[in-house]
Amino acid sequence: MKQTYWLLISLSTLLMPALLSGQPASLDSLEQLLKDDLSQDERFTINLQLANQYLKINPESGFTFAEAAMAIAEATQDKERLALAQICLADYECMNGGFEPAKTMVHQALSLDPNPSGKVRLEAYNLLGNIFFYQSQPDSARYYYTLMEAIVSGMEAPTQKGNCCLVQPRQHLPAAGATGFCCTQL
Repeated sequence: MKQTYWLLISLSTLLMPALLSGQPASLDSLEQLLKDDLSQDERFTINLQLANQYLKINPESGFTFAEAAMAIAEATQDKERLALAQICLADYECMNGGFEPAKTMVHQALSLDPNPSGKVRLEAYNLLGNIFFYQSQPDSARYYYTLMEAIVSGMEAPTQKGNCCLVQPRQHLPAAGATGFCCTQL
């Protein structure tokens, strides 16, 4: 189990450049879409996607988009949206070294989640795993990564594929040379 865990970390470090190639073009396209007349659903989704992408390359811009997503979530009072936006804001907090506040924010998001096996849980468990990893608590990190794995392995029906995630590296957290993981929609 330990070997698999460290193998995933090593492989993810090698995959990061390939995963980030072409990113600016997609960000520009998404930003252009925000100028269109969009529904609240579309506007929330685009702001959240931009927030998650920008957090990797320009955290301040990512925070701005996360706040915009949170404003939409608060206006609609949609629990899943509130939870996803909260996790995104927790990610920003984590990147700035605020591990304890980030954990609190993630647990608040989990308390809002109406679906125990959905995207919110995947994102939350992933971020909690990363936080514990960077706090040098590998057993706690492994616990949350295992919860993530259990959710993903339970998604076998083709209609559930949209909730599946691809584990990829995260290089924006404060530990020098460390990577962690990031959950991305397939």
